[in-house]
Amino acid sequence: MERICSNRQKWHTGVATLIVLMAFFLSFYNFAYDGFGNPYYSAAVKSMAMSWHNFFYVSFDPAGFISVDKPPVALWIETAFVKLFGFHSFSLMLPQALAVSGSVSILYHLVKKRFGFAAGCVAALLLAVTPIFIAAARSNNPDAVLVLVLLLAVWSTSTAIETGYLRYVVLTAVLLGIGFNTKMLVAYLILPAIVTSYLFGVRIHWKKKALHLGIAVCVLLVVSFCWVAAVDLTPPADRPYVGSSSNNTEMNLVFGYNGLNRLDTSKPIAGNLHTRSAPSSAASGVQTKKANRDTPGPLRMLEIYIAEQVSWFLPLAAIGAVGAYICIRGMKKEQRRSQLSALLFWGCWTATMLLFFSFYRNLTHRYYLNLIAPGIAALGGIGFAAMVKQLVHRGKRWQKMLLPAGLILSAVFHLIMLWHYPAWFAALWPLDALCIGLAIVMPVIRMKVHGERASVTTRVAYAALACLLVTPAVWSFTTVMARVNGSDAYAGPGLLGTCPVVFPSPAQLSSRLGGDVEDPSPSGEIQSLSKYLILHRQNATYLTATPGTAFADKIILYTGQPVMAIGGYNGSNPVLSLDTFRRFVRQGKVRYLLIPASSISSLHGDVGIPPANGWKNNPNLALLDWAMQNGSIVNSSAYLGTSDTGANDLVLVRLAPLQTGQLQY
Repeated sequence: MERICSNRQKWHTGVATLIVLMAFFLSFYNFAYDGFGNPYYSAAVKSMAMSWHNFFYVSFDPAGFISVDKPPVALWIETAFVKLFGFHSFSLMLPQALAVSGSVSILYHLVKKRFGFAAGCVAALLLAVTPIFIAAARSNNPDAVLVLVLLLAVWSTSTAIETGYLRYVVLTAVLLGIGFNTKMLVAYLILPAIVTSYLFGVRIHWKKKALHLGIAVCVLLVVSFCWVAAVDLTPPADRPYVGSSSNNTEMNLVFGYNGLNRLDTSKPIAGNLHTRSAPSSAASGVQTKKANRDTPGPLRMLEIYIAEQVSWFLPLAAIGAVGAYICIRGMKKEQRRSQLSALLFWGCWTATMLLFFSFYRNLTHRYYLNLIAPGIAALGGIGFAAMVKQLVHRGKRWQKMLLPAGLILSAVFHLIMLWHYPAWFAALWPLDALCIGLAIVMPVIRMKVHGERASVTTRVAYAALACLLVTPAVWSFTTVMARVNGSDAYAGPGLLGTCPVVFPSPAQLSSRLGGDVEDPSPSGEIQSLSKYLILHRQNATYLTATPGTAFADKIILYTGQPVMAIGGYNGSNPVLSLDTFRRFVRQGKVRYLLIPASSISSLHGDVGIPPANGWKNNPNLALLDWAMQNGSIVNSSAYLGTSDTGANDLVLVRLAPLQTGQLQY
């Protein structure tokens, strides 16, 4: 008997390990395709690795002029890997891949502990093939690390409910505080699920519950705001300007740019003096009307633009939650309380995330949806295992129809999404059709077989699930085959260039799976420009100034030298007054200004060229106008070797006269 149990345990461990390894492969293989991920954060990591001052204050540039718009934890982890392995795309992407693997493993153990191996295995598998979960990890945005930290908080909450010990409640608060210092207020979205499940599940007196929660709130606030307070209490002259804040404080960043501004479409998040917009639906291969990312509504999660990233298993999770509840009701009281508490938690997690993101008014990037994936995967795994039991072993006739209904609805939902990609529909529809066919025959098979032969029905159920997994797995696999835009990570056929209208052939697959490990090289324009700036830098603190970070990050990544991003990420931060900037120019701290040609057109009103977005009411307008009026444009042949600036993309302005002995162009 012990030998059988040992073999079963080894089997369970082996299967779980394979799922975790698959998640790691999808999130890390061909990492060089993704370059340096999000160049904004990559430049910050390179700067942070240069000094403890930059490290603590998450400075965007090596000189510590301005910080990035996120708290430090995820960037600290990336910097630690960079210090360990050197600055390479490998060291930037590895933390996210490890976070994905850890998240899949933790979800497996959380679900398995309450609902058994089958439920845990299916939940982990659903999470591992959710496209946005994989795509978010193939950039160095903080979202993958945030999910890992939140799942660790779920583990500590589960342990607190089991034991009733205060120390696990405090640990939950600490982990949520770390989550806050990973991506600020969004980490608190799981608080309703934690509080509800704790109050329902833990078996201690209500006064003790209130005391534990009161202590947890105090710990949460201290851990969450300790770094924020440390930054804000530092004199502004001794630290970088807080990027994307309006008054140079982290508190404003928490409740402004990363807080209430995210809920108000009248306050744009990105794309002021320059834009880093996501591809339109057409560019992504979606053959429908143009998707509007900022149109909230109750059906938002079912629209193709969002659904193809995160909603593949939503029908299965919804019906599975009902099936799991029905199954739990028939259990003994002790087991019922434990499982209901866990089901309540995952239901609250999923409902909170779906409600928030359905009506979230500034969904500028789809990788934000990463937070929905664990809840849907957990409910899908729990529900699938419960509905299989109802079909095979117990349950009324209508209850036996829940599993076929969940599989059929999910497969039909897949076919609807595939319809937007005709070539991909032609290649993948047979598998979803097979899933529907197997779901239809499952009740018939169950009526025809009895006893031990009932396991045939179970095998058919898992075969149908395997068919259902293929399409989202293919969507996730596109991130391995092509470059994921680190600034707006997503998965799907749109990544493959011409492939949205042509399903990849074996030859294309082979050519894209070479496993390149070389660090990316900057464009020739950036290389030539950087060399020119270094040659003519003299003793300037900064190689150049730029309105925002769109070109500054690329120069920092290539040279490791300071670049002044005058207005922060989106070019609209009031960092410098005109007098201060003029003093910097007189002192020789900055000698050049690099500016998009469209911005110059906006300043001077060139006929036939539309003005750049965001100049109206921009606090840096006077500063840039002064630079253009008092500087001189450098002929592009000086730094590009040609008078063609590449469709007038960049213009370099000299702000200070040349010193004696310097080459004149």
